[in-house]
Amino acid sequence: MGSEGEEAITLTTPGLTFQGGSNKQTSKAKIKDIQVRFELKGGAAYDIPVSKLFTITPQLTFGYGLTNVVKDVKWKILTFQLMSSVKFNLM
Repeated sequence: MGSEGEEAITLTTPGLTFQGGSNKQTSKAKIKDIQVRFELKGGAAYDIPVSKLFTITPQLTFGYGLTNVVKDVKWKILTFQLMSSVKFNLM
């Protein structure tokens, strides 16, 4: 998947000067490729009731990267995620 274009970026630095004595500099950035990453994700969670009013829920997930991070390099991301939440009962 690719896209081409140009975007002008102007930097202003009050109190600092670039080469040439100016405090503004404009450069053009080219947008060549937009990388999209897909992964399979699965996990498990368990509710631990602490009292009648709230429950603590730890959760562990794993993500297996299906696409490469960089187009020309075989490099995929594997992720582990450990989370915890607190659930409050209103009724």
